[in-house]
Amino acid sequence: ALLIDRGDLSREVPIVKIPFLQRRIVSSVKSRDKPIYVATNFLESMIEYHQPNRAEVNDVISTLEMGATGLILAAETAIGGHPIASVRTIRRLIENFERWTPNTSFEELLSAN
Repeated sequence: ALLIDRGDLSREVPIVKIPFLQRRIVSSVKSRDKPIYVATNFLESMIEYHQPNRAEVNDVISTLEMGATGLILAAETAIGGHPIASVRTIRRLIENFERWTPNTSFEELLSAN
């Protein structure tokens, strides 16, 4: 298995390259049929607030769409003020991602929790 820690990666390369390197690394690891995990502050706003922002939610789903095997929260659960809500939120996002298909209707999307 391989772990991408975006915080560590950002110390080595410019931040504007992180999304592209992440995609390339995930693709390379998946092509070798190995598990790949991504660790970062996916829900960073939840360190202070009860809900993530829209960009964070999109980032989680985009990372799963790339093929990440799993996601690892960092500060949200280590030092954040809402660690349980953070875990519940990421879990709900993963559950919704696992149910979603490109053919999921608008009605299904809007009626799901």
